[in-house]
Amino acid sequence: MRIPVLWLAISAVLAISATAQRVLHVPSQYATISAAIAAAGTGDIVLVAPGRYVENNLRFGGKAITVRSSHGPHTTIVDGRSTTSPNSVFLFAASETRRSILEGFTITNGFNLRGGGIYCVGSPTIRGNLVVANKGADGGGGIYVRGAPRIENNVVSGNGTDCTHCGNGIWIEDGGGTELVGNVIH
Repeated sequence: MRIPVLWLAISAVLAISATAQRVLHVPSQYATISAAIAAAGTGDIVLVAPGRYVENNLRFGGKAITVRSSHGPHTTIVDGRSTTSPNSVFLFAASETRRSILEGFTITNGFNLRGGGIYCVGSPTIRGNLVVANKGADGGGGIYVRGAPRIENNVVSGNGTDCTHCGNGIWIEDGGGTELVGNVIH
């Protein structure tokens, strides 16, 4: 009788610890946002301290994780510094769902064919960011969408494109199910 009870108790502890979320701190534990994303598992939070992070091509890789600044977009800047070589700052291109969350950054200086700031062909949640001064040569300077993301409470401003009909701020192409909620776009 004691063995089955003990086994149930051990199984319950293992199940809880297997699903417990971790908080991965940038830069105190991980030097870069990309390193923390690579180390993160389902349900984890990558918490980024204030500062300027010169990184681009940041991919969630299909993970249901949250990448969040600790003090908001005015103090936490992700600078793509890719004004000549094509690299979006953030890319969602591996079947991300609404449980893949990007929150609270200034996202700037990204350049790509589409979606200089954020290139999105998945369905993540993009919330509370300042998406500024990015370029999508063929459209979607700030954010390019071909999926069904929830884009909420962002300011998308001062982005550009060479295309005359493809959206400087946000270009939604084949975006059935995309939700735009409470954004300021200019």
